[in-house]
This record gives sequence, C-alpha cells and structure tokens, in this order.
Amino acid sequence: LMEGVWMHFFPVVKEVAALIAAGAIGEISSVQASFGWRNPMEHNPAVEDAAQGGGALGAVGIYLVHLALMAFGGARPSKIEAIGELGPLGADVHTSMLLGWPGNKHASLTCSLRENFAGEAVIHGSKGSVHLPFPFLCPLKAEVRVDGAEPRLLEDKLPVSDEVRDADGAVISNSFNLVNSAGLVYEAEAVGSAVIARQLQSERVPLELSLLALEIMDEIRNKMGLVYSDRHSENASA
Repeated sequence: LMEGVWMHFFPVVKEVAALIAAGAIGEISSVQASFGWRNPMEHNPAVEDAAQGGGALGAVGIYLVHLALMAFGGARPSKIEAIGELGPLGADVHTSMLLGWPGNKHASLTCSLRENFAGEAVIHGSKGSVHLPFPFLCPLKAEVRVDGAEPRLLEDKLPVSDEVRDADGAVISNSFNLVNSAGLVYEAEAVGSAVIARQLQSERVPLELSLLALEIMDEIRNKMGLVYSDRHSENASA
C-alpha cells in the first residue's frame, strides 16, 4: 500500500533527499515553494468542487507538504497556519500555508487554481541550499549550492518507451497530457519491486509519512473553514 505521490521517486528528488539526509547543505532552516495554474473552470469544474473532494490543497498542495516533510526529515510540524480562498463550489482555490518546527524552522507554501505560479522550490540549510526549478514535483534538474564551493547541477532525463501506435497507425508512445508524465513509471517500478519483495509498504513513502501529510492537510482545511460535503452552503460562511 502506497500513496501516489510520484515526486518521491524521481531520481533528482531521491538524490536531493539523500544529500539533505547526509547534511550536505547543513541543518535545514526553511523551505519556500509554490505551485499553481489558472484552472479553466468551464472545462475542469471537478477540481474546484468540494462535493467531489476538489481543491488546490488536494490537487497540488499535497506535493508542497510532502516536500517540506522530506526536507525536515519527516518530523511533525509544531505549528500550522493557513489562509485561503474558497471558490463558488466550496473547495479552496488559493491556499497559503506556514508550517513551523522548533528552532525557528519553517516552510512557506502556496498552491492555487487561480494563478500561474513559478512552480519552483528552494530548500535552505545552514551550509547551502537546493533549488528545484519548475516543475519541482517532477523535476529533471536541481542546483545544489554549498558555501565556498561551485554550484552543482543534478540532472536526469525522462525514460523513453518503445514505439506504440494506435489503431490508425499514429504513434502515441511518449505523448502525455501533463508535464514529465513519463516519470510516473518511477513509482510504478517501485511498487512492482515492493510487491515482488512482499513488502507491505514503501520504504520511501511509508504509511506513517502519508498519514502525517494527511493530518497536516486536515488541519490546514480546518484553519480555512473547509469542510467536504455535498452541500456547498456549509462553506458559505467561511
């Protein structure tokens, strides 16, 4: 059993996580990250519909939360603050979060269905930083800066599948609707390996981490007054 947060399985993210765990950029002090797009409401209303479990937090905010937890070693934040805008269908369409840990450590995170954000992330440590460019949740590059050293570029390429054609003979392999979607195979392969090894959970995304992320997101929704229901009026006063 494993949550579908494919970000964790991208080679660049795995390397960044290993560098952080090894103390390459020192003790982590802060994380800044954002992701958002202007959702075409007329074509994609479900992502904004509270009755269908929609919202910016669930659509992309989950990656922000997981990134912060990765940076801070999976530790539970001691403080959670959030403000947001609820849309006409009851779900959050713009959410800003501040997660805090002891020692003045924090993560400043923003997700949106109303704005086209840069989709980048920066993780700061006492000895340097890591910059994940767009799209940080499925990156092919990262820049590692350590005090007194030249910047180091981490880089990877997406996997390429064998040629596949549809019934009309058109090539459909390596064509995707979303950016870097070929990288979904990384998590699929990890799941396959875990099943073969008879593991009940992923070592990279254990159940404890998934539950913690969901608990944090529930608290963020509480801060905004967002309650999932088939009755949008329940959120009207939020």
